[in-house]
Amino acid sequence: MLLLLAALAAPADLVGPYTPDANTLHLWHLDETTTPAVDSATAGINLSGLLSGATLGTASYAGFGSALNTLDGGQDAIATGTRDALLAVSASAGNVSVTYADPTTGAFTNAFDGNLANFWVSYGTNAGQGPAPSHPEWLQVTFPRQVAVSEFQIYPRSDNDGYGPKDTQLLLDGILAFQGTMAPTSTLDVRLSPPVNATNAQLLITSSYDRGSSTNPRNVQVDEMSFFERALPGTYGDWALHTFTDAQLADSALGTATADADHDGVPNLVEFAMGGNPFVSDASVAALQMVTAEPGAFAFTFRERKSLGDVQRRFETSTNLVYREEVSPASLLTVANLPDVYVREAVFPAQNAVSFFRVKFSLSPGG
Repeated sequence: MLLLLAALAAPADLVGPYTPDANTLHLWHLDETTTPAVDSATAGINLSGLLSGATLGTASYAGFGSALNTLDGGQDAIATGTRDALLAVSASAGNVSVTYADPTTGAFTNAFDGNLANFWVSYGTNAGQGPAPSHPEWLQVTFPRQVAVSEFQIYPRSDNDGYGPKDTQLLLDGILAFQGTMAPTSTLDVRLSPPVNATNAQLLITSSYDRGSSTNPRNVQVDEMSFFERALPGTYGDWALHTFTDAQLADSALGTATADADHDGVPNLVEFAMGGNPFVSDASVAALQMVTAEPGAFAFTFRERKSLGDVQRRFETSTNLVYREEVSPASLLTVANLPDVYVREAVFPAQNAVSFFRVKFSLSPGG
């Protein structure tokens, strides 16, 4: 007798940490037990602020030392003082701006150096010429990987009633993500929901503030730009941010990994891992189907997302549904390639006693 189940859990199988090279902009191993978390890159930025419950020294993958833990029980905290737990440059500055510009040329570093005491100033096509629709000024950042941009902030230079941007556009991979007018002395803080995946961002400025020349500004000045990512692209968290609203994510009955929004017996994490829709009741998505196998073996098929991201899968067996142990299939094949999922076939040796098998999915540590 075999009982086949799809459930939640699994370990990662990694080898060791990265090492910096000449092209490394920033590299934090986060294996310290206390701050600062050292940036291994040349002229890097050490992180000294453990905020909102973040801790160092958490158990990590074998070979990776310890880890940063930012688990705080929710993904919905966005207001000042209630953001998700994080590690920052200092305990008094929770927002971390990371320099993505070339450290040799120094291009735009004053707008991306985490320092509000300095600023970037435009030069214009001609001296004393500020931004205009016919000749906008712009700042561009290229991310070191694809980023799921969920929020960005622009800090204008606020001295003397402000010299910062006025009319702005933010393009992510060349696609307009925001267009609006900034206040002269206030930070522009824009939340993108759902997040937008991008490899680069460009801020276009078509007008600016200038107390000395209100109709013909002489330049535009930016203290800092910051970009935030709530979850890596392709991860369960990223899927959740694209699937649920912030209000739903805050509702433990709807937006958590173990919640079952459509009451079909399939938790959200399994919906993600097996290609389901958490708002369409369909338990068959998580069903394991017995198929014909060679003599002395048995096999079943199951659906699996083409990229599990930070979700791990393993097989477990039990003779009493109390104690379970991990088991490896004799073979694991891809028998169908559907648009969003693979259909896998797992083959195991025939059992001599009543046994229960299940496929178990879990978030990897730190996911």
